[in-house]
Amino acid sequence: MSAPSRWMSGALILVLVLVTRETGAFLLDHLYHLDAHASHGHGHANSTILHLLRMVKQCLVHFEVPHAGPAATAPWMPPYPEPPPTSVELCALRGFQCERHDVWTADGYALAVIHVVGRLGAPPAAAGTRAPVLVQHGMLMSSDAFLFRADDDGNLPLFLSDAGYDVWVGNYRGNAVSPHVHATLSPDSQQFWNFSWHEMGLNDLPAMVDHVLQQASAPDLFYIGHSMGSTGMMVLLSSRPEYNRKVRLASFLAPVAFVSTLRSRLFRQLFAIAPGIKAFLLAHRVWNVLPRSAALHRFVDKLCLFPGAGELLCDPVAFEIAGRSPEHVFPYYVPTLLAYLPAGTTIRILEHYYELARTGKFRPLGYGTGDPNPGPEYNISAITAPVALYYSQNDYFVHPPDVDRLAAKLPHLFHKFKVPDATFNHFDFLLGRDGKHLLYTEVLAMMRLKEAEGAGEHNQLAPLSSPLHLRLRNT
Repeated sequence: MSAPSRWMSGALILVLVLVTRETGAFLLDHLYHLDAHASHGHGHANSTILHLLRMVKQCLVHFEVPHAGPAATAPWMPPYPEPPPTSVELCALRGFQCERHDVWTADGYALAVIHVVGRLGAPPAAAGTRAPVLVQHGMLMSSDAFLFRADDDGNLPLFLSDAGYDVWVGNYRGNAVSPHVHATLSPDSQQFWNFSWHEMGLNDLPAMVDHVLQQASAPDLFYIGHSMGSTGMMVLLSSRPEYNRKVRLASFLAPVAFVSTLRSRLFRQLFAIAPGIKAFLLAHRVWNVLPRSAALHRFVDKLCLFPGAGELLCDPVAFEIAGRSPEHVFPYYVPTLLAYLPAGTTIRILEHYYELARTGKFRPLGYGTGDPNPGPEYNISAITAPVALYYSQNDYFVHPPDVDRLAAKLPHLFHKFKVPDATFNHFDFLLGRDGKHLLYTEVLAMMRLKEAEGAGEHNQLAPLSSPLHLRLRNT
């Protein structure tokens, strides 16, 4: 058995453990005994898996039971806040004032939107004097994923605030920051979690866009979406044409519309058994998949900081999901990051991305699978707002040819930029060591360029080789 195959087995086990601790412990117990028996006849290959299982099981054995208190803290675990600071508190720790706004969608969900007011102690800017920017997270993330970085090079919302923009950071329905509140549905019901990024695009984003524009007294805004943040906005702009006039420039970081190639072996194996995973989750009434929890944080933290486990299991899993990129990782961020990720997703979101990869078509979930009201593919050519695409060679989820395919369908492609670093991966758009210099300055330059052309003028697109464009790129 090859080395990748050895740790891949452990990775799949870890994924199952993360879904629910009780089910994970049951599987581990049976797999551990099966693998111990098999290792007698297969030597080193199975002994490596056995070693991984032993480490995971030891973490579970010593894992905190309810109300166990300090006994769960291992000597190699650094201290971390519990509960971790909120998005508003993270801003204050970084020297900024932020406010939380609750927004309601047309279909009854409550969302949280974080407003970056500005530097602490600075006089507040008058409404309408700064161009608004809405920044939107990807799958399993929240506003915290943008705001937890403390270094000057990695916090995109605060970087844009310092650049003079009125910054708002959104949260999709059902994540760890948005309240799990609905006008009529209980969060304990399956119906509450019956949504994918289709509903997020049609309902969440228009609610947030309209709220930001009303608060900022502005006719349009800049939009920056990472991964699923780009997917949702493409759903909105292709389905509700009136919102194209409300977006001055849509900047998509690692845009997900087409997935023709799954470069991640882990995703390929998970997708191969996706129907079984869905049936397993439904049978165990798991509607909110991978929610944020202190217990989950403590377990993953202990496992990944357990001597040897990080190198054998946790690092490879992260790199297999996003792309190998050790040069861009801050090791001391891991405990903090694990306090905020994962932030929850749903079966339908996972299923929708699975269908996107399986069919190669960007369309609503259920089309072609017996849905009584199937819809056609999202009409990307109907997106009249200018769009800037930012991608990387080492992104295992967003393949450059798929970005090329998306770019060819966009009628108003404003800019297309590949991050000039061969190791930059899907997570590095938010978490990379050199995000500011490799990416954020480019995003800012294109926003400045769009401002220079005139607010809301979607049809006056400067050539990508224009002197102004080149000058702004080098600032």
